[in-house]
Amino acid sequence: MSLNFIYYKLKSYYSEYIQWNALQKIKNKFPKSFISNDSIVRGDIQLEESVTINSKVILRGNVIIGKGTFINGPTHVSGSKISPVKIGSFCSIADFVYIISSNHNMEFPSTFQTSAGQYADIFKNSKGKQSSITIGNDVWIGAHSVILSGVTIGNGAVVGAGSVVTKDIPPYAVVGGIPAKV
Repeated sequence: MSLNFIYYKLKSYYSEYIQWNALQKIKNKFPKSFISNDSIVRGDIQLEESVTINSKVILRGNVIIGKGTFINGPTHVSGSKISPVKIGSFCSIADFVYIISSNHNMEFPSTFQTSAGQYADIFKNSKGKQSSITIGNDVWIGAHSVILSGVTIGNGAVVGAGSVVTKDIPPYAVVGGIPAKV
């Protein structure tokens, strides 16, 4: 067995331990909620009681989740200080859902994004679009749906599987499609 193999194996175990240790701290912070061991929770996360974060869910940035909400995985929820993601109480979010409150700047001179090196001056003042996402209470979001930046989903709404939500959804509406329509 080579020393390189041993080094990379130990590095892998250490990395897993660091992630596990961070997750245990989050679990201790929210003892009345369930967070699966294979989920990733990083940032300013706030959970009310009885929230279930199931297998392989990624919560990142500024995310606020209301009482009794269930998130199945793999699902990715990402907010920022400027644009938090707020999910109400008693929501059901299926697997493979993406809720991301930021977007790429469509005014970039290129699809390549960098903030260093020879292109730094071009990209220095370019910022991506960031707007909060608000999901009301008792909302059901079907599998493989995408919720884009700046959207508000009203209480009791249902988002059909595979939908891309680009605009606000009124309370108790049923929407579906790309883009999602009532």
